[in-house]
Amino acid sequence: MPLDIRQAVATIFGCAALGTSVGLVVGYSIGTYAPDFIRALFPLASHESSTTQIGAGLGTVSGGFIGVGVGVFIVGLFAWLGPKAGRS
Repeated sequence: MPLDIRQAVATIFGCAALGTSVGLVVGYSIGTYAPDFIRALFPLASHESSTTQIGAGLGTVSGGFIGVGVGVFIVGLFAWLGPKAGRS
């Protein structure tokens, strides 16, 4: 059974929201517990800059992109396998 457009959009948005949430938590954790890693990524950042905010921002953006990619992959997989599953 192939997905209709509402289900496809909901799948992509859901994966993006989940990826953003996970990325936020991971990025915040890295910024809190490994601030030297963030400073190594951005050597021009001063020591007064908040590594937790930088980590949370980076995690949110990258998690969102990964979530959208996973959602598009899932929708594409259902679109590709949908007609094949109906034949058997």
